[in-house]
Amino acid sequence: MWGNGYGGMMGGGAGMVLLWVLVIAGVAALIFAVVQLAGQPRDRNGRDGVRAQVREVAEPPRRSAQPGPSPRLILEQRFARGEIDAEEFTERLRVLEGP
Repeated sequence: MWGNGYGGMMGGGAGMVLLWVLVIAGVAALIFAVVQLAGQPRDRNGRDGVRAQVREVAEPPRRSAQPGPSPRLILEQRFARGEIDAEEFTERLRVLEGP
């Protein structure tokens, strides 16, 4: 009634070929993922992979040991260059020094 018995619902030989192609593609994708994760850099605590990269993105950058110029020095330099006038200088200096 259904032909020679090999047709079935998958379409015979074509269905089996498609099934094996999908199985092989899945295995290849799994191997690729394992190789990619194994090649990820480790963080300073020895933990590897995505955790180290997420932590690098999530943590704010650390400040250097040598601090930059103080806010007061920057304000004085801006006043000396003429970027701000005396009134703005005294107002901002008052804000910097607090109440």
